[in-house]
Amino acid sequence: MTVTDNIAKNSGETSGGGVNGIINLPSTHTPRGCNIMRPDIVRITELSTPRGTKKDWWTTYGPPLVWGNQETIWQLNPATLTYTPSNRLRELALPKVDHCNKNHFTPEFQYSCGRGSQIWKVKKSAMKAVPTERTMQLAKHKMNPSGFEPFFMLNCGRSSPIWRPSKAALSAKLRPRTALLAQPKELHKNYLPPRQVQTRVSSAIKRSECNEYIHRLAQPKERPDGPFRDAEWPVSKGALQAEPTQRLNELSRPKRLAEGHEASRDGYWRVTNGAKSAVASSRISELAKPIIRATMDHVQFNPDVFQVSPAAKKYIASPRIEELAQPIQRR
Repeated sequence: MTVTDNIAKNSGETSGGGVNGIINLPSTHTPRGCNIMRPDIVRITELSTPRGTKKDWWTTYGPPLVWGNQETIWQLNPATLTYTPSNRLRELALPKVDHCNKNHFTPEFQYSCGRGSQIWKVKKSAMKAVPTERTMQLAKHKMNPSGFEPFFMLNCGRSSPIWRPSKAALSAKLRPRTALLAQPKELHKNYLPPRQVQTRVSSAIKRSECNEYIHRLAQPKERPDGPFRDAEWPVSKGALQAEPTQRLNELSRPKRLAEGHEASRDGYWRVTNGAKSAVASSRISELAKPIIRATMDHVQFNPDVFQVSPAAKKYIASPRIEELAQPIQRR
């Protein structure tokens, strides 16, 4: 049950009944048989209506269309349905004439993927026809020139290094030199083949007995269980009272710096009193003044930026400048 039905039910119980949100008021307020819709129920009914789509607002013009039926886009006028077309309209309404012969029609895309097939049925008359001399001459395949040898028979476009031996070569007797050259290259006398990853132990090694020296080497090293000396131990009095020799004193000296070495200056140093009480000269004061330039906001809106100075107006140009100021004479 929707919100509208609940409100209509409750309003019907309080006001004497109603159907679909229409309240029947007593006859003291309205004439008998008059139904009035309350404004709040109208608003609730409007809000409970599902929201429609707006995707076709800017793309749909005219009445809604349903594709797949036989209805026209626009409703036809009754006068149009009873109109008698002219001869010109009847002529234009005729379909295009198919000039193809139905008997010899070759269906496209029969033996190919999207292209017209190059294979077509041969006529019976063509099968029984006698070819002319010209047709027989054109039907002959291209003849190979004299001395042609089929190099590209069993390879990919390259002349094969393998050729057929002649009959004389097949029946020739073998010479000692040819037999010597036909033998494969022998391995070196000290050549050893690669060893296998898994080494097989011989039966003699399995049956052999170890001597006393091998048994002694096979025993693990014996280490005492303790107690051991601590990592820190007290220094004896004799070591504390000992005096180092001249050689130990020489070796204990740190490495000295080279003569003339100057340590790196610190990043912060104190200013001397002479520098604090020094008076800058007029040149230093002049160089210390910052260059004051007008901001771009003032320069951009300055009306006198391109104004010519009076001195420039009174200036007399030199002959060279007058020569350069002359326009180029072109024909």
